Amino acid sequence: MNNAMLIDTILFIISSVIFIFWIWKKHLNMRGKLVSILLFMSFNSAYNIMIKKIHDYNMAIPRTFIWNYNLVGPFSIYDILFIFLFIVLLPKMMKMYLNKNDSLFKLIYLKELLILFISVFAFVIFKGYWLDGGNTFLINIKGLIYFNVALVLTYYYLNYHMKLSSYLFPIALILINGYLSLQFFPINELWVRYGQTVKIISQEGAYTISLFIITYLGIYLFNYTKNKTVRYFCVGLLFLFFLMQNVLSIYKANFIYFAFIILVLFLIRQKLSRVSLISFLVTIMMIFVAINSNFFYELATSKSIQTRSGQLTDYLSYIGNSEQQRYLIGSGLGSPYKSEFSNDDMGEIKLIDLESTVGVGYRFAIQTPIISVFKDAGFIGLAIYIIFNIVMAVYLWRNVISTNLNRLLYSERVEILTISILIIFLSWKGYVMIGGTTPLFIFSGFLVGRFIILFKKLYRSNEESRGIMIK
Repeated sequence: MNNAMLIDTILFIISSVIFIFWIWKKHLNMRGKLVSILLFMSFNSAYNIMIKKIHDYNMAIPRTFIWNYNLVGPFSIYDILFIFLFIVLLPKMMKMYLNKNDSLFKLIYLKELLILFISVFAFVIFKGYWLDGGNTFLINIKGLIYFNVALVLTYYYLNYHMKLSSYLFPIALILINGYLSLQFFPINELWVRYGQTVKIISQEGAYTISLFIITYLGIYLFNYTKNKTVRYFCVGLLFLFFLMQNVLSIYKANFIYFAFIILVLFLIRQKLSRVSLISFLVTIMMIFVAINSNFFYELATSKSIQTRSGQLTDYLSYIGNSEQQRYLIGSGLGSPYKSEFSNDDMGEIKLIDLESTVGVGYRFAIQTPIISVFKDAGFIGLAIYIIFNIVMAVYLWRNVISTNLNRLLYSERVEILTISILIIFLSWKGYVMIGGTTPLFIFSGFLVGRFIILFKKLYRSNEESRGIMIK
């Protein structure tokens, strides 16, 4: 185990140094380079590392140092840094909010702040802080800070043309060095999901950069041309590696995402190469077949599914025996509810938390998208969540996914399509800027920041085109 951690440290340091040298050669100003390094370290480090001993006891090894080492009280190095940046960047954030063209930004803000308002109101009147002093609530509020800082930094300092290599190199560096590191840890120290040993070292990596690069490369490969055969072959191999790596890490929500992206690509198939689309679908089918067939049995009899069903049953029982207003406005973000259900599935709960006497017999969340909103903000919050998500999906479909993007460079078209598809998925999967899993909200902020940059370029191009036609 100690040797494995040493090798992981070496791989982590080497990959970080390689990226710093790579980004330093780019024609970016100093702030752009520093922001790039900040974002890279967010994902090369592991927030929820898939190695049991390190994860269960919040060990501050080099790969987890920025998240697990508490610099001041309960605040990590990145907590302090992002709080400072939030204060400094607040004027820029307000300026962005007042911009009339940033519709997606405003939709996300209105949806989540309205839900947060209801949730905070419920948290206060039902005294959701009685068990843990409000610590869980404060952890969830951190998402607001991380999302906004990442968005503003991206919008102001990463406003340049990002080519294929701008994404492929850093993401490949993160996913491959993490994969190599896992090969040296004892098998009994690695997480096993439905009979499969995880292939991605960070749980957040599976939900964020891994899905991004799979989607990006998948769309990119649709523009196959004969004079770039070697390049597309290499990109295709990387696409297969990342897809297999993600699929074999077995995250249930990601399987829903793969079905969703296949549906989207089918609906916009007139924009894509028919051969590439068929190849993509065949590849997906082959990988599903390649999975150990025992997976389907494991999933069907999964304790995690029983756990989530038990959480909902416990919560409904809890509010049924307390204030009925909780059905309307919820119990509040980060508030506890009594839960007696147990099937030995601890999910993401760490041993260090189980060994604490605080919260025994209670849970603070329901680990199911949409239903978790009902727990936080009731039927009113759930209605806001669904309505805004539908409006957001229609907005992105009409203004990006189904529209003519030819005024953007091809890599920009791939990028804005990838971001739009991911934002729709993430908005239905849960909150975009409220929660405690901070890398997810850094990623969401980055996506929205890049979307605004690309959408404004598309908007300006269309305006200029109309101006020429009028003349």
